Amino acid sequence: MLIASRVAKDINPPAFNVCFGVNMQHKIVMCLLLCILTISILGNVVSADDWPQFHHDADHTGFTTSNGPLTNSTLWTSTTVIPVESSPVVANGHVYVACSNLSAYDVPISPYVVYCLNATSGAQVWNFTSGGLVSTPAVANGHVYLGSAYSAAASPYDGYLYCLNATSGVQVWNYSAGSYVNVNTPTVTNGYLYVGTLKYGTTDGKLLCLNATSGTQVWNFSTTGVTYVSVSGSYAYVVAANESGETYMGVVYCLNALTGASEWNFTIVGGTTTVAAANGKIYVGTIYHDLYCLNAQTGAEVWWLYRGGPFASSPAVTASGYLYVGCDDDYVYCFNATDGAEVWQYSTGGAVQASPAIVNGVLYIGSNDKMYAFGTTQVLQNAKLSIDVSAKNQKTSFLLTISGTLTPAQSGTVTIYETINGSYIETYSTTLSSGAYSYPLRVYNGTYQFYANWPGNSQYNAAVSSVWTGTLNTAVPEFPEPLILLVMFMLVTLLTIAIYEKRHNDS
Repeated sequence: MLIASRVAKDINPPAFNVCFGVNMQHKIVMCLLLCILTISILGNVVSADDWPQFHHDADHTGFTTSNGPLTNSTLWTSTTVIPVESSPVVANGHVYVACSNLSAYDVPISPYVVYCLNATSGAQVWNFTSGGLVSTPAVANGHVYLGSAYSAAASPYDGYLYCLNATSGVQVWNYSAGSYVNVNTPTVTNGYLYVGTLKYGTTDGKLLCLNATSGTQVWNFSTTGVTYVSVSGSYAYVVAANESGETYMGVVYCLNALTGASEWNFTIVGGTTTVAAANGKIYVGTIYHDLYCLNAQTGAEVWWLYRGGPFASSPAVTASGYLYVGCDDDYVYCFNATDGAEVWQYSTGGAVQASPAIVNGVLYIGSNDKMYAFGTTQVLQNAKLSIDVSAKNQKTSFLLTISGTLTPAQSGTVTIYETINGSYIETYSTTLSSGAYSYPLRVYNGTYQFYANWPGNSQYNAAVSSVWTGTLNTAVPEFPEPLILLVMFMLVTLLTIAIYEKRHNDS
């Protein structure tokens, strides 16, 4: 299944592997066209700690197991020819960022450029110029995928999907979506490239869930206005914004990702950003200077804060419990994700509308004046998480036991983060004994990887396990244990009766 959403003037629209959003703002809507291109992601894959697409992963959770910087020290800055209003992605030691002047949406008064920068130094490796407003890229298999918006003055480079060599920036191929069509942020998952498209028109404001293989509709959910979607575990978090005169009203919905049923909703004024989902909470900013933290299960407000400008930047959250976000008051902020307390702030030379990316202790974010990397060149130590999965294929939702050790050995509580096909889905807290852990795993088809976080691990890279593939045996269903015991009891009873009758007849 596939989700694609976030349109209009925002050039960071997320796309997901669960549903497909139909949105409208200023009569710009999501067209029910989906460009699906099969790609190979078997070689030169991005590392587990990378941030290869908008909001980190295919489900756009905004969550990472990487540590983020705890001070506002800059590792480097890089000046670009035009504002950085697109969100950076980071893969294989490089930062890829698209620079576009949103005020020049239909008039190319400045070039639309994608930069590749060295992630450690900020030095420019290459750049690529498009004829249209460029979106946040996606990186996979040694290639960079990016879309551009239609511009009547920029033909013939308008409304294109581009594939570039990630190392050299050389164009590999392009695909034209046609006139008056904007190609939004690409998403890569399970060997496919998904791209939503835009066109002028009207819409009924529905969020659609489509089967990613067949394109058939699974469910739909009616919203008002623009939708912004994140998926975490079995839930989809939707921000629906509706313009009413001078006021934008917003509602955060929690939907069951399988059925589309609404679990809860929370009304906010001016919801604008994509939700970040992590550690049992969700985070969302508004154009009216608010940043909310909500309980992911109930929708209850956990904390709220107010700053000096709109939050157009979507927040990013680390496993170690910190939230990073940009603001139109020309600041980058770090907050404690648990209680909202400010950890640090940094004054930039312009509004910060791009969303952050966090990789290996470094925060990458663009402002209207330049690109920033916050962090240090400190060499982090490596940690390792071993796994042992109780061996046999099981039917859907059957629990297996995950066990293993964390190196260096720790004692106390450790948090295990579980991902499937590159997207975060579950969090478990378990107690370590000399580095050993064990907990139950609910199995689905897919490729699993596990990460560990523990108090005081800021000097370590994320502890990452090897990859494990879960396969469901649906052809031969497993009997539940109580039923097996009942059948065995009945067999023993029947056998006992048969033996008794035989002996009785013989006598």
